[in-house]
Amino acid sequence: ITLKFRHFQLQATAETSKTLLLLQSSESSLRSILHTVPDIIFRLDAQGKIVFISPAICKYSNSQETFLGSSIFSHVAPPDRERARFRLNERRTGDRATYNLEIRLLLNGAAQESEQNNRFFSISTEGLYQTDPPHAQGFIGTQGIAKDITDRKKLELQLLQAQKMEVIGNLAAGIAHDLNNILSGLVSYPDLLLLEIPQDNPLHGKISIIQKSGKKAAAIVQDLLSLARRNVMIPETSNMNQIITDYLDSAEYQQLQTRYPNIAVQTALKMDLMNINGSAVHLSKVVMNLLHNGMEAMPAGGSIVISTDNVSLATPLNGYERIPSGQYV
Repeated sequence: ITLKFRHFQLQATAETSKTLLLLQSSESSLRSILHTVPDIIFRLDAQGKIVFISPAICKYSNSQETFLGSSIFSHVAPPDRERARFRLNERRTGDRATYNLEIRLLLNGAAQESEQNNRFFSISTEGLYQTDPPHAQGFIGTQGIAKDITDRKKLELQLLQAQKMEVIGNLAAGIAHDLNNILSGLVSYPDLLLLEIPQDNPLHGKISIIQKSGKKAAAIVQDLLSLARRNVMIPETSNMNQIITDYLDSAEYQQLQTRYPNIAVQTALKMDLMNINGSAVHLSKVVMNLLHNGMEAMPAGGSIVISTDNVSLATPLNGYERIPSGQYV
């Protein structure tokens, strides 16, 4: 009997050792898998406190231990907290469980939101029960997985912004089309009238102003078409002295002078100024904006000097942007 007992004892010890090795191997394999999975695997108790969280959390925090024992809802961004309260600590299983719930999580231990710790996650959870089939009295907690979808959400926002710009572009193209029909007479008829009226006629100058205003309105239509990406602005040979002189003779500048009577505008234009390749209408807008901003900056009055000159850069100039060497106006 003693020998028989001894035999069973040795056999039980061997089987226990073998089972222990298998258990250790299984734990090692599970630990290796958990380290490999990039998504966060977690388990909650019946009150929604974290009792397990996978090593993937270390991508966002220094330690797993900081999350253990804390409520899952304390790591949900405030705007999503109310919605998450009914879905995260999920009692449902199977087809009724929570799948792909998109919420923002705060994972660096801070209680407030910020760009660094506020990230979007897609979370799937289901309830855990002691009994099978599940029974309300046997609910012991929740297990789930959280997938970081922050990059995807950023791309979605960029796509939404692109779609908005496309809608604006289509709207601008429609407006530009209607304005073109209206401006056709405003631009063409002054040209015909100027052919019939001599230059010494007092009406010639007034009609010229109408003609220039019509062309500026047509340029705004071109801007709308450029916004809609249905038109490409073709640069033309222009002269900055002529652009500045034309603006100072415009009705817009006269109105500006009326608003700021205490400001004197003087010019120092170089006689042999080189021509440039660009859009005269847009350059005129640059001059207009610079003058307007300058006058607004001097409510007590003052003087503004507009000067032009030829500049030769032997070496690149590093300023607001890098300007290569060459000839400039």
